[in-house]
Amino acid sequence: MSSKALDDLKKGVDEVKYLRRLSPLKDAIATGVKASTARAHGRACVVLLNSHYERYLRAVNEEALNWLIGSSIKSEELPEIIRLMHSRAAIDRISETNWDKRGEMLVEFADIDAKLWSKSTVLPSLESSKILIMKAPHSREVKRFYAMYGIIDIFSKATRRPDRRSHLWLKLQEMVDKRNNIAHGDFTTEALPSEISSYLDAVLKFCSSSDKIFAKQLKTIAKSATLPW
Repeated sequence: MSSKALDDLKKGVDEVKYLRRLSPLKDAIATGVKASTARAHGRACVVLLNSHYERYLRAVNEEALNWLIGSSIKSEELPEIIRLMHSRAAIDRISETNWDKRGEMLVEFADIDAKLWSKSTVLPSLESSKILIMKAPHSREVKRFYAMYGIIDIFSKATRRPDRRSHLWLKLQEMVDKRNNIAHGDFTTEALPSEISSYLDAVLKFCSSSDKIFAKQLKTIAKSATLPW
């Protein structure tokens, strides 16, 4: 079994693989318009794959939270860092508002976030976007995301071999860096077919492994007899 997020990611990976097969670069001596087309194609593959990777992380976070809520666990059983992240925006907004204008905000806080801090209260509905906050899926941010759920080093869990762990970290980070450079208008950034293939392998390997690890951790958090997926 796998999460719906992973199922959707695999479809996205297949989409990039299909695009990859249509690469106009068939040999190393492509020149002129052909080389320009191949370069644009490689850049497009990087942007598309990065989007699917980031979407997986956001989707699996939302899926995980919905499952925990559906499991009717107590708020205190949810890791404290997740509760802190969810409450942070509301608390910051209240603290930045004059005391005589905080009434409506406090009512809203009491209806949702306050329940996260009441013992023996069933976990209320949560907004996943308040928990996973990242501008881009840098490897350090991905590691921090899983750590919030109690998985201290997701990359070490995904593979025990140090060389493979480093490879995953670096390839995913390299892909994200290239995507960011492209998005910011750097026309010198490009990706060769072999690089795109390595990014595809890294994304699929990491997400497939982390999906299983995450499921087991959620089962532990909820003290459930079954896995979420």
